[in-house]
Amino acid sequence: MQGLHMFFAIFWFGGTLFANFVVGPAAARSLPASQADFGAQIGIQADRVIRPVATLAIILGFLRGTVWGPIHSAGDVFNSSYGRWWFIALLLAIATFSWAELRTAPAARAIATVPDAERPAQIQRTIRDAMVELVGFAGILSMMVLMRFGI
Repeated sequence: MQGLHMFFAIFWFGGTLFANFVVGPAAARSLPASQADFGAQIGIQADRVIRPVATLAIILGFLRGTVWGPIHSAGDVFNSSYGRWWFIALLLAIATFSWAELRTAPAARAIATVPDAERPAQIQRTIRDAMVELVGFAGILSMMVLMRFGI
C-alpha cells in the first residue's frame, strides 16, 4: 500500500515538475500556431493520466493512514502528532488537486482557444497557476517528513 501510494504521489509531483520546468517553457518558445495544438494535446493527455494518478495518490494516502495505519478514530487524528500531520497533508493534497482542477487545467485548456496574440500570456498564466501546485506539494512533503519523525 505504501509503495503504491508513493508511486502515484511521485508520478503526480513529477508530472507537475515536468510541466512547470520543461513543457511550459518549451511551449512558450514555440510558434503561436503550434502552441494551440500542442496545448490541446497536453491538456487531453494530462486529463487522462494525471487526474487518475493524483486521485489514486490521495485515496491511497487516506487508506494508508486509516485502514492500514494508526488512525482509527477522530481522536487518533487530533490527539497524535502523526494524526495531525496526516490530516494537514490530506487537506493540502485535496487543495492542491482542487487548484489543479479549477485553475491550472482550465488555464492549460484555454491555450488552445485563445487568439494567437494572447497565447503567450495564457501560457504564462498557466505556468504561474501550476507553480501554486508546487507550493502545495512542498507542504505535503513537509507533512510526510513530520509524520515520519513524529515531531
